Amino acid sequence: LGGMTDGAARFAPGSPFDGEARVAWSSTLLLRRGLRRNFIRMSLWFSLNHACVTAALALSTANLGPTLGNTSNAVLYVFYTGTALLYAGPHVRWRGSKAALVDSTFGFCVYVGSFYVAEVWTTAAWGAAILGAAVGGVAAGILFTAQGVYFTFTARAYAQLSRSESDSVAQGSGSCGTGEDGSVGDLGRRRLGRPDRAMEEATALFASLFATIYLLCEITFKLVAWILPMYWPAGWAVVSLTYFATAV
Repeated sequence: LGGMTDGAARFAPGSPFDGEARVAWSSTLLLRRGLRRNFIRMSLWFSLNHACVTAALALSTANLGPTLGNTSNAVLYVFYTGTALLYAGPHVRWRGSKAALVDSTFGFCVYVGSFYVAEVWTTAAWGAAILGAAVGGVAAGILFTAQGVYFTFTARAYAQLSRSESDSVAQGSGSCGTGEDGSVGDLGRRRLGRPDRAMEEATALFASLFATIYLLCEITFKLVAWILPMYWPAGWAVVSLTYFATAV
């Protein structure tokens, strides 16, 4: 996946590698950057939404009281388990991974919003909390299935573009595939030795990007739940509203 500086030098105007190979290399490089940029955006919105959910879940008994909080958590996990086992796969196949991600994050918005409704409208606390937990459980069952499919497709496309970029560089240097006498070139030898190297590196890249963004968001919103009630008189209502606004 590296070597872009060398490739750019090879395809500089006037070099022996200028021409069709340069156009192909430039096109694949732009496509790879677009995939990486889109994945970072997805990771950020996913992580912000999910961080709000996990922070609200951790505070459910403090916000709703032990009885309602524990009941809400039980409903959430029952719907989560059932959806993950029975419905997540068909939903992702029907809607596609990106649309399924939107569906599930919208469901998480409903779940986080139910905490604010229960906090400010106490007479409807039970109905809001249980309904929100049910919707949140369905969303959770779909979310990681959709994210896994999106991750795999993105890594696969990125790896394929990386191979195409290597082909373009190799074509410019005359080391691609086999020679006229049937000998194996440099790129051909590398592929025979490590045919899945591009996929491995793409998976490692996207996994590290996702994990970094995800953990930063989780830590940030755990701190928000700890700090805001200390300095804001409205307390948990402000925390719940902050989470809901961020999740949306």
